[in-house]
Amino acid sequence: EKLLYVQAGVMDNFLEAYQVSGENKYKEAASGIKSYIANFLSDQEKGGFYGSQDADVGSHGDGAQLITGDRYFPRSNKERLAMGIPYVDKTIYSDWNGMMISAYLRLYAVTGDASARDFAKKSIDRILADNFSTGHMCHYTEDGCRAGGFLSDQVYFAQALVDWYQASGERSYLTKAENLVGFMIAELQDVVDGGFYFQAFLPHGMGESLERRKPFDENAAAVKLL
Repeated sequence: EKLLYVQAGVMDNFLEAYQVSGENKYKEAASGIKSYIANFLSDQEKGGFYGSQDADVGSHGDGAQLITGDRYFPRSNKERLAMGIPYVDKTIYSDWNGMMISAYLRLYAVTGDASARDFAKKSIDRILADNFSTGHMCHYTEDGCRAGGFLSDQVYFAQALVDWYQASGERSYLTKAENLVGFMIAELQDVVDGGFYFQAFLPHGMGESLERRKPFDENAAAVKLL
């Protein structure tokens, strides 16, 4: 399975390796990930990145014959297309999109790929229009805001907004990032011991929603952002 956030992290790692070493193979690998994303994990018309693609063909019970990845991927591109395409989850998650937007903007900064910059901007504007609600980012939207106020969505999308501001100089996007940080501080901060909770306190929540967890990765990203 190809997860969007994994692709974003690997692209970023390849770009850093290229910057450190100067070896073109790393730059080419990063650009190769962008090509895959453009073909399978993005809405090229409206902007935005899809959540994931399955490893196997027919794994979602759509009537297609199940073809496992070990049989599918060794074949040529032409043969694979004739067999079908593994299912794509087209949900647009705010946090994972923030990660990929930041990776695209780094690709632009390092390689000068203007198409990466332009699609990053298109994606930012689409997600702000679709996934922003009452002062914070929703995790995703489906007939309205779903799972609003998670730390991961605020911090990674705010970072993407800061990255766009640094690339473009458009102050309005920095202001939007500052507003998301304001939500984090007001609703998610542990004012006694420091750090940020995974989500705001829900007095009528159930199960995991009652836990006051402070996830390490998201808190590290918040420190970098602040």
